[in-house]
Amino acid sequence: MGAHTFIVVARGATMLEAFDVAVKEARRVHGSGGYTGSIAEKHDVVYRGWHVGDEAAARVFAEKELDSHDPRTGEAVWDKWGPAGAVRFGDDGWIFFGWAPS
Repeated sequence: MGAHTFIVVARGATMLEAFDVAVKEARRVHGSGGYTGSIAEKHDVVYRGWHVGDEAAARVFAEKELDSHDPRTGEAVWDKWGPAGAVRFGDDGWIFFGWAPS
């Protein structure tokens, strides 16, 4: 089995609220049968920081994190079985990113 990267934008007052919204939407769109290559496969999320800037700047941050394989990412968000990463932008914007089994 392979893996695909994902970057998803969601809104929520907290990281977990937005994560729940993103996962539920991905399961609605991709199904819940497993190996969708989407955030639907994630059960946990790790906070990577608040990005001063807009959604586009936060997306660039997420893309760099996905490409870096940097061990400082804590729980490796580039592990398809690991947690999703999260970066906050604005008041209630969140970008979730990672690798997911496909």
